Amino acid sequence: MKIIKTFIAAILTFLLCAVPAFAADGGVFLKRDSALLQRELILDDDEDETVWTADPDGSVLTAWGGVNYYFDQKETYYNLDMSYVVEIAHSQGIEGDYWVRDDGCKMLGDYIMIAANRDVHPQGSIVATSLGLGVVVDTGTFAYGDPTQVDIAVDW
Repeated sequence: MKIIKTFIAAILTFLLCAVPAFAADGGVFLKRDSALLQRELILDDDEDETVWTADPDGSVLTAWGGVNYYFDQKETYYNLDMSYVVEIAHSQGIEGDYWVRDDGCKMLGDYIMIAANRDVHPQGSIVATSLGLGVVVDTGTFAYGDPTQVDIAVDW
């Protein structure tokens, strides 16, 4: 029964996250649970770009906090050697140099490296986090328990 509930929850989460509603001003609103995330639709070479929006409560993931909720998305962090993850990402066409931002976020190009459930956020997806835009380059066992959770790569 738990497997069925988890499967139904994953499908509902996907539908809530993936089905947009269009605003009168041309923006796009993605409904995630009961929170509305505004995502501007920016056309650049026929691609839309996700734009980061600060959480209204102003919270961000920190080392001492350990867990943060960006809108309704649970965020945690991990600190591992990312060289193999970067190698895999590059082999899959995800471009960018690896570097560490001043606040400790591990970056690939302009994006924070994150792990996520690949059924919800496929490899290479751009996902908004409390620390900025992230690119999905990894996954973990946490993804089975909470399909919308993201794990942010840091050097804390």
